Amino acid sequence: MSKALISIIIPVYNLEKYIKECLDSILLQTYQNYEIIIVDDGSTDSSLRICQEYSSKDNRIKIYHQNNKGAGSAKNTGLKYVNGEYVTFIDGDDLVEKNYLEVLISNIDKNTISAIYFYFYKEDKLNKKLKRKEKVIPHGKILNEYFTDSTFMSPWGKLIPKEYVSDLKFKDGILEDADTMYKVLLKADRIIVSNQSKYLYRVRDESTMNKSGEEKYLAMSKRTFEIENQLNEMKVSKSVYKTFYSWQLEYLLVYYLRTTLSEDTKEELSRIRKLLQTRFFKYFSSKTNFKSRMKLIINLFSPSILRSISFNRQRHIKEKRNDIFK
Repeated sequence: MSKALISIIIPVYNLEKYIKECLDSILLQTYQNYEIIIVDDGSTDSSLRICQEYSSKDNRIKIYHQNNKGAGSAKNTGLKYVNGEYVTFIDGDDLVEKNYLEVLISNIDKNTISAIYFYFYKEDKLNKKLKRKEKVIPHGKILNEYFTDSTFMSPWGKLIPKEYVSDLKFKDGILEDADTMYKVLLKADRIIVSNQSKYLYRVRDESTMNKSGEEKYLAMSKRTFEIENQLNEMKVSKSVYKTFYSWQLEYLLVYYLRTTLSEDTKEELSRIRKLLQTRFFKYFSSKTNFKSRMKLIINLFSPSILRSISFNRQRHIKEKRNDIFK
């Protein structure tokens, strides 16, 4: 097994409730040749103090502080201080099992990215691990996999050669990793994916990605068009577009079917409605699922009925959830 130095980058912002658990899980690793690069993104709670306490006890932990600029900026700052041959990212509110690094580095090879699956960890409740197969993704299949499995859009759960991320710049905001990570993955000849789930992704009600709201849906929708422009410049294959359009469609439908009509939203809702119609055949013939195809058909003939069905369903789900927690 390689004894290469691994750099672990952890962006931290107001995580006083979670950062101890995160660091403790890393310090228990069976693979011990690593450095921890913590970037405190202007925390206003005791996160920085907690990290400093850990750093004073273990010289592998290095802390860098910056004014609040966002998670993307914190990752970029961390990349400036990497000394390891390989890089992995861990969110400061997540956990890793004790052989996380060992499993990752066991699959590393020249021109290869090593990856594992993850499972959700909702506060004090572990979700059931998904049973998935180990696989090797050749370079020519990476983009198809990328838009099929959202696992690959996140930087965590992967071990990446340092040179692949030396010039990387993450963006900030919703889906900030989605239009960045594929550029990293495409530098590899292949991705080796372990069938083990060693990364525990914590779902928090107050987390950025879990905030409800129409602004989030709009930001997600717009980000898909930014990625589409990048794919157009790359002149990717028809096969890639089929998986991309399926992925894009899901985000457009989320915005279109969960956003209320108002003076502020009617123009964008109208644009998306027309786009779903003018791109009907592109979306319908993509690798999308049956339900999305049915939504496309209904929208083609009666957008108002489609939105009415969706809002009624959302209201029913909300009422059912409220009944459970009464």
